[in-house]
Amino acid sequence: MVRISQAIAAQAAYPFAALAAKRAALEARGMTVIDLSIGDASLPSPTAAVETLRERATRPEHHHYSSYNGVLPLRAAIGGWMKRRFGVTLDIDHEITALMGSKEGLFRFPQAALDPGDIVLYPDPGYPVYAHAIAHAGGQPLPMKLSEKNNFLPDLDALPEETRRRVRMIIVNFPSNPTGATADDPFYTKLYSYARRHDWIVLSDNAYCEIYDDAPPRSTLEFDPRHERTIEFFSFSKSYSMTGWRLGWACGNAKLVQALLKVKGLQDSAPFEPVQFAGIAALNLSDTDMAATRRFYADNRATVKKALAAAGITYCDARAGFYLWARVPAGLTAAEFTDRLLAERQVLVTPGTAFGPNGEGWFRIAVTRPPDQMAAAAERIGQPWGQATCAPDPSSDPSGDV
Repeated sequence: MVRISQAIAAQAAYPFAALAAKRAALEARGMTVIDLSIGDASLPSPTAAVETLRERATRPEHHHYSSYNGVLPLRAAIGGWMKRRFGVTLDIDHEITALMGSKEGLFRFPQAALDPGDIVLYPDPGYPVYAHAIAHAGGQPLPMKLSEKNNFLPDLDALPEETRRRVRMIIVNFPSNPTGATADDPFYTKLYSYARRHDWIVLSDNAYCEIYDDAPPRSTLEFDPRHERTIEFFSFSKSYSMTGWRLGWACGNAKLVQALLKVKGLQDSAPFEPVQFAGIAALNLSDTDMAATRRFYADNRATVKKALAAAGITYCDARAGFYLWARVPAGLTAAEFTDRLLAERQVLVTPGTAFGPNGEGWFRIAVTRPPDQMAAAAERIGQPWGQATCAPDPSSDPSGDV
């Protein structure tokens, strides 16, 4: 009899696959669904990246295996970008590696860093890959329950001292998926105070750092200037509308980056070289190009915020990233609300529980579709749901785990 591993059997399926199946079922019945469930940009990929890919793909020298950590010109471009953007200086030979999308690196890095039973703090609600990756590597996922009262920042002071001493790694993600929260300098200062005291690895998922309205988000490496304990992940998908290209990078502490590269070398190769050169073109986009991208998301957020406010639906006032995090109307669970929204109004959003148990009572809206679709979806979401009040915030219960 065919048998699969217990580890894989015990893991839940990736939640966005189930959402896609629900959308497909309605579309098979002739309905048109506005899909705001996933952070897949509707903006075209940069012309410079497309043209670079087109030209490089014709060159036979790019049709072979690439170096495992990415071609030198890409690593040099990443190093230059990190210096310009954050003032962070990196050794491009040892502190940077290319990835086939940041998701790949986020899943594989725990295999490089953890021993069985190692405790890893991760955000709840948070990107679902974190908990799966920790468990797959044999680590012990310990959720940090985020709450609106704390601006969806981890309350590191609330961790018991005994827990702090046992932690091996902490995962942070700002701007946040799904809440849109950003972290300020005092938070990062406190984070590194604890990390140095207890010898934590800091894993930062910085996929959304270039999508913001006002103040540019920071890099954790700015708070770890000697790169003693930090590895940070970046993506071309979100900033440059290149989700299907599968290109990203990790950078930071050389020992951590090289350990990740060792795991990658056992499992895959580097991205297709023409895609890497297209990434260089994206990193060299002008400030004017990036400003236009930021305005697109800022305008979409404003459209949805206006509709939510008119409907009496509470939301987190995100000013960065791809998402709005909103409360479900009173009397409904996250799953009930999102199912009704899809069935009755043909708008697909993500229930908060897709991002962890602490996401109950919330739903996530991806503000990634063209403005006309965003306006139509916002109008449908904002139509009366029977009650104008919203469900209480379950994460405000002080008796819960950190």
